[in-house]
Amino acid sequence: MLPPVFTGKERDAESGLDYFGARYYASTQGRLTSVDPLARSASPAAPQTWNRYAYTLNSPLKFIDPDGRCSAPAGIKSGQIGICIGSYISAKRIGLVGQGNDRGPVGNDPKATFKAQVQIVVEPSKASIESARTEAGMSAVYIGGVGSYGRPGTASSEISTPTVDSNGNIHLTVSTTATNGLSFLPFAPKESIDLSIQLTVTPEGAVGVEGGTRDGYPSLEVFWFSRMTRPAR
Repeated sequence: MLPPVFTGKERDAESGLDYFGARYYASTQGRLTSVDPLARSASPAAPQTWNRYAYTLNSPLKFIDPDGRCSAPAGIKSGQIGICIGSYISAKRIGLVGQGNDRGPVGNDPKATFKAQVQIVVEPSKASIESARTEAGMSAVYIGGVGSYGRPGTASSEISTPTVDSNGNIHLTVSTTATNGLSFLPFAPKESIDLSIQLTVTPEGAVGVEGGTRDGYPSLEVFWFSRMTRPAR
């Protein structure tokens, strides 16, 4: 193997391919050499996901791909931690016409749909939040004979000022509120999705959930990615 190259991956000297774990990447073509092994990552509503060989939805300046399947929050530098908090509806249908996300927890995968998602970059050495981004997912209904109709919802987050305990652990709280983009329809849910999660980040870069509150619906996922000495979790 040659020294690490694109996103820190190793390049095979004989084939010239970069090894990503789940599959290989061809730098001369700008494409992965086999299809995405996560079949459910393709979404009919997101045409970029139909190309199963593309690297991070053809957005390498925005996303990275640690193992050939999932992406970390953008902008993670050496010594930083990326955290992704997502809410999603695991069912395919909600009632008669509402559309869920039809999935389980899949990590911080940019191809997976959600109702709300928060991406945070933490720098443990400074006990600081380097960046934070909240994104609302699509609200959609299925109309027989016509297909799907959807509109983006809204989402906002507040992150508390990080505190540090005597052991050097960082504590912070992330609170998120998201609303249905189709709430104006008479049969659509009017209540918001509300969650508050207390997180701990250790000096070594591990992330834990101390507690929190959330609505009973939908499902919740928390993933973290380290650019320190530990692998992604």
